[in-house]
Amino acid sequence: MAQKIIRLEQDTIVEATFEMRFQSTNQSASDLLPGILFTEFKGRFPKSLRTVTSNIPRQIQHADPELRYAPRQGIANEQFQVLMGDFSIQISNRLPYIGWARFKPTILDVLGALQRSELIKGIERFSLKYLNLVRGRGIQEQLSYVRLKAQLGEHDLTTLLTMIRTEIHKNGLLNIVEIAPTTKVKVQKDAELEGVMVSVDTIHASPNEFWANRDNLLEAAHDMEKEIFFGILTEDTIARLKPTYG
Repeated sequence: MAQKIIRLEQDTIVEATFEMRFQSTNQSASDLLPGILFTEFKGRFPKSLRTVTSNIPRQIQHADPELRYAPRQGIANEQFQVLMGDFSIQISNRLPYIGWARFKPTILDVLGALQRSELIKGIERFSLKYLNLVRGRGIQEQLSYVRLKAQLGEHDLTTLLTMIRTEIHKNGLLNIVEIAPTTKVKVQKDAELEGVMVSVDTIHASPNEFWANRDNLLEAAHDMEKEIFFGILTEDTIARLKPTYG
């Protein structure tokens, strides 16, 4: 059995996001949840946020499939951002990524508060999405980092500006994979990184007994996301990123 990669010395993760979509006992859940989480965590997330979606009337948002799960309000600290909609919650850790061993407990803490709020009457789905940037110059170099063969007529797409989006179904999970070369990410006020973006969004569309099994369900989704991501990269790319195995 191949050893699992525990971490990369040259980390590629730009942002990691957990999302859960749910049925609510209150159609204005996003107005109630920030106060509940403020009380639960006593200043752990001191910053309050409002999104542009909060300006849209609820009736319009709820009726639009593209907007229904968009967050309206949120809370944040230096490491995490928790965004809340009337039917969804998102927990994100942006660059620098703090690692799964610390990210997962934060997800579980917020989920525990959400369960105790009694605003949730059913879980529709949950997902883990990781945005990775593998640094490099030029389209051909960047696309050489992934195991990709693509031909369109007489054109070799690995030498051209080619965006990939595909869906991989495995072990009951849907993995939406997106690959985009020449992606730029701002890391400081006047600094940015460029490379190929590899996004893996692992979705569990029917998490039975979610509250009782959330720990195992999260681990399974995280393991699947890592399996898909590292399966996309070439062996030379993985070696260049200096992995630690365990």
